[in-house]
Amino acid sequence: MGAQSRLVTFVCIQRGVSIGADTKSYSTSQEILEYFRAIAKKYELYKYIKLNHMVQSASWDEGEGVWRIKIKNLATGEIVEDWGHIFINGCGILKYVVA
Repeated sequence: MGAQSRLVTFVCIQRGVSIGADTKSYSTSQEILEYFRAIAKKYELYKYIKLNHMVQSASWDEGEGVWRIKIKNLATGEIVEDWGHIFINGCGILKYVVA
């Protein structure tokens, strides 16, 4: 059956965005992935997204009022440092659930 989420289905239905069958309480992982891809394409977000990268660390810089972030390119091993005013943790916790 794979991963499923009731929250994403609820959020998408509330915003009038189609995600799988409207009568289902739970969306499959494939439906969730397709939804995120459609949103990224619709709002031209791919130019801001780096796939196959992993955040090594994120720390708040009180003096500058920004997040300091170290990011590893999983293909090359290169680590770059970046910063941002907002940091959203999207670590994919469902990927690591032990049954």
